[in-house]
Amino acid sequence: LFFLTQTTAYEILSGLVGSEMCIRDSTYCVGDSYTYGDGVKENDNWPALLPVPNFNFGVVGISHDGCLQNIKYILDKNPNTKQIICLLPDAARKLLYFDFLDHNGYITISMNQNRNLPKEYLATIEDARALIIDEKKLNNDWINTMHEIINLCKDKNVKCLVSTWSQTLDEHIPKENKLPTFPELELFSERATDGSHPHKKHYEYFAQKILPYVDKYTT
Repeated sequence: LFFLTQTTAYEILSGLVGSEMCIRDSTYCVGDSYTYGDGVKENDNWPALLPVPNFNFGVVGISHDGCLQNIKYILDKNPNTKQIICLLPDAARKLLYFDFLDHNGYITISMNQNRNLPKEYLATIEDARALIIDEKKLNNDWINTMHEIINLCKDKNVKCLVSTWSQTLDEHIPKENKLPTFPELELFSERATDGSHPHKKHYEYFAQKILPYVDKYTT
């Protein structure tokens, strides 16, 4: 059952999402390790650096369509949601959807991951990797996912703000939903403790850049 526990934030944080604290939040920050703040202190990621009450829904290793699933969950579970701020990961990973023992699940697939999964899923995994290899198809999938996120929020009357660090994909974000691009790593020489993720300086820079676009809900 190991692969039922490792996909999106609503699985990892299911107890927290249903809690009183979380249900009162009106602003959610969604993304991958660049939102979670992999390799920096808990209060040094960009959601924590925003002077706006929010809940960090970042998940290490999540894909762009994984972000979509988490946003669906947030909008479904919290009627008080007023604002989604999504730092959408680059087009490099895809979700594998599966059914197991009457449960639906998702696993993030990338070219470099080796998962010891049942042979019944091997063909589906290879299909996902084939899409990852095809840059044009994967970019189109990212663009379609981004529009689906925006439309889901629009249907719920929730403000949706989107950014990414990909210059290629950034140009496809509609102007009314577009945030400044996440800074390139080369902007600062410092890195997180793992040596590869953004440093607090990157997150401070990004938080300052996007703040003028963010509604400052307090309840």
